[in-house]
Amino acid sequence: QQAAPQLPQPTGGVGFQPQLGGYGGGGWESTSGSMDGGGGPPEPSEGMRKRNLSASWKLSQTLLGEGEEDEPPILEELGINFSHIVSKTRAVLWPRRSKLDQEVIDDSDFAGPLIFCFALAAVLLLKGKVQFSYIYVVFVTGLLALWAVLNLMSMKGIDIYRTASVLGYCLLPIVLLAALSLPLDLTGAWGALFVPLTVFWCSNAAALFFVIILQADDQRWLLLYPVMLFYTGFALITIF
Repeated sequence: QQAAPQLPQPTGGVGFQPQLGGYGGGGWESTSGSMDGGGGPPEPSEGMRKRNLSASWKLSQTLLGEGEEDEPPILEELGINFSHIVSKTRAVLWPRRSKLDQEVIDDSDFAGPLIFCFALAAVLLLKGKVQFSYIYVVFVTGLLALWAVLNLMSMKGIDIYRTASVLGYCLLPIVLLAALSLPLDLTGAWGALFVPLTVFWCSNAAALFFVIILQADDQRWLLLYPVMLFYTGFALITIF
């Protein structure tokens, strides 16, 4: 009886597997027959983690203005200065000339006015009154009229951007009046008390800003009248 012929064995041993391209170029191991890393993508290396952390840190420094010395913060380039917003808001809440800085007054930013306009619309929305279009129309119409009046009354003049910034910031007491109208009925005795007080509060603060900008100290009460008409329109929107 003839013996069965012996077949040649591969040189790699019993557990040999062909080397195929995989993640990292490692393929399969010859003895275990399993894939490195469980078949998923490789974990990021330590160097990659450090680079990601460094990029995040540089981004935060750029936003806060702590990056390069000659590189201004992104928020400042967009015209958003939180210290000026806080200073102007305080000046509206407690209008005193001694507390106003000329640099803050000359900053014609729109961040505060946009916040207060949206806040007024949001508070009125809680009462079931959708007044976004009315707020926009009254503000733009009053802005154009007041800008023309201020330039006719003063030789120095004022640009429309700074006028809009002042009028928008001084809208804050109207926002407080709208919030007060949620628990109280301002169409009665409470309205007769709080509405004139709020309108005068807004008008006095705005007139103080305009007097400083236009250098018209002798015309403060004359400037107060058209500004008061402007904020009376917003008070009527709040009440009715």
